[in-house]
Amino acid sequence: MRISSLGLLTLALALTAGCAVAPPHEFDDTANFATLETFQWLEPKYGDDGVSVSHPVLESPLLGGRVESAVTASLQAKGYRAVEEDPDFYVTFHTAEGEAQRRSSTYVQLGYGRYSPHFGSGVLLDLTPRNFQEGTLIIDILDGDTEELIWRGWQDAYLTQRNFDTESINKAVDYIFTAFPPGA
Repeated sequence: MRISSLGLLTLALALTAGCAVAPPHEFDDTANFATLETFQWLEPKYGDDGVSVSHPVLESPLLGGRVESAVTASLQAKGYRAVEEDPDFYVTFHTAEGEAQRRSSTYVQLGYGRYSPHFGSGVLLDLTPRNFQEGTLIIDILDGDTEELIWRGWQDAYLTQRNFDTESINKAVDYIFTAFPPGA
């Protein structure tokens, strides 16, 4: 039996189609997420009463507004309703910062000589560690009665203004909420 390359490629794509990577998250496995229908936004705490970060991008009321809008839109798209009082759950966010290190640079070079019929190629693998500032957007879901944490999701990104603009925040929040509610 002979299988064509196109057939193998189609089979490989079909087998990996459902293998999307879930965002990092954790949750209370005793919480009943099936009963959640309404939410209320809790303002994040900064400074002495909350998480303290030193980067101006991460401790910004402007960032807070972008995150609140993105979270509200994402939850409403999932069928949850925002309410002013007596919610099934509260939602808030906070940020963290740190230094991270990555090693990954691969260069492939191919060439053909103009005055020579020779073909050349080369591969350069650079494993030099590179340090960078990393920011983390963390979204918390709290029980509406006890205000205890029942779900947390997060996304890391290079700490630049561009990675925390409206479009990037919308994408990050949508990605984080692909894991909410658990088991969905």
